[in-house]
Amino acid sequence: MAPLIDLTFLRKICYNDEALMREMMVEWMHDAREKLRVIDERHQKQDWNLLFNSVHQLKTNFTMLHCGEAIRESDRLLQLLESGFPVTKDDVRWLNDMVGRIAMQLKMNHSLSESSMEDPMAGVALN
Repeated sequence: MAPLIDLTFLRKICYNDEALMREMMVEWMHDAREKLRVIDERHQKQDWNLLFNSVHQLKTNFTMLHCGEAIRESDRLLQLLESGFPVTKDDVRWLNDMVGRIAMQLKMNHSLSESSMEDPMAGVALN
């Protein structure tokens, strides 16, 4: 099942310019992919303070697309980290999977070309 996203905010900041929206969605994917790479790296190093910052940054990506499911999960992970509890590898995988599901939804429903969305998870190797 695809995550529920709402592009109202993105449309607003792009002044309903479809070409600019597509460009922003592609940029969103590249940015999310980099944030996932950093999250995985910080998780491997068990650097919980910096991991907190990275999850918070990724939550901002989810907020741009008004993806409630991902925002709630990010909040749960942030609460764990803030309370001194580590997140699990499954938690990191969940974030990775969610970004992949969002990428597929954007690709299928928002006229993004194959080349602009080439494997949105390329380079995100979860160890």
